[in-house]
Amino acid sequence: STNSSCLQCYPSSITYYANGGSGAPSSQTVTSSPVTISSTIPTRFPYSFAGWGTSSSSSSVSYYSGKSYTVTAGKSLSLYAVWKSPVVLSTTTSASSSVTISNKNSEYYFSFTPTETASYVFESAVTGDTHCYLYDAQGNQLSYHDDISSSNLNFRIVHDLTAGSTYYYKVKWRSSTVTEQITVKLLRQYDVSFDANGGSGAPDAQKKTHGEAITLDSKIPVKDLFAFAGWADTDDAQQAQYQAGGSYDAEGDSTLYAVWAYPSGSCGENAVFPNSLLDLCAAMKLIRENAELLERLPLLAVAGPISQPKVGT
Repeated sequence: STNSSCLQCYPSSITYYANGGSGAPSSQTVTSSPVTISSTIPTRFPYSFAGWGTSSSSSSVSYYSGKSYTVTAGKSLSLYAVWKSPVVLSTTTSASSSVTISNKNSEYYFSFTPTETASYVFESAVTGDTHCYLYDAQGNQLSYHDDISSSNLNFRIVHDLTAGSTYYYKVKWRSSTVTEQITVKLLRQYDVSFDANGGSGAPDAQKKTHGEAITLDSKIPVKDLFAFAGWADTDDAQQAQYQAGGSYDAEGDSTLYAVWAYPSGSCGENAVFPNSLLDLCAAMKLIRENAELLERLPLLAVAGPISQPKVGT
């Protein structure tokens, strides 16, 4: 029976305890069984709420929010929040982790303490709609992101992190019906700098994410009387390894140095010449075609200037 004369057949109430957190649901008066557990979710930074246990030391969940249960008649029920510690991510380059988030009230924390001060990317792609927050160790929100439709990412947070400091990423569903496993990725970003190597007009530095290729800036530096041949990893390289506007996939912070070529050989076929060097390039080609004359120049210098006949003799 569910009438008031049989209230003693059921627990008189369900009392909820946040168990170190805050925002526990109000107590419920129970008049029938089964009973639906409150859908109100407590919070505790930086822990993830797992469900409700029957004691303050519970590590396993006995009751889930929003679910219905047959309750034992005759006494009140006390429920205590069960908390999950953050998933720890540890990497200097890349890391990934998978978790199952079942509804809009589920939120998961991931912790990360970088060993290098740098820019890091935290992202995920799933069919459900998740969004993400970034906090410092004190719980101050540093960033938030939701959706990049062009790349099918649900979120992508890019932020500069300081070595030795702990940060927390909170991932949460918007949907109230989807249950899905998601994979999050934490990726290091690298700085790719450019050195004109004696020239001028090098492009600005670019960011490269670990595991992803970038397109190098198409801007070309200049150097008087030299042709730009491309970029290399060292400042004394004779051959270019990368081209302006080309693909670059090397990992790690790097500086690319301009490779300069004399206007000779192919006369610009594989190098970029400013317009002012086109005439010089043609002159060099003319000299090469008259190599025999060049070989005789030292002999002419020894013989001295050619005497001109005197007029009237």
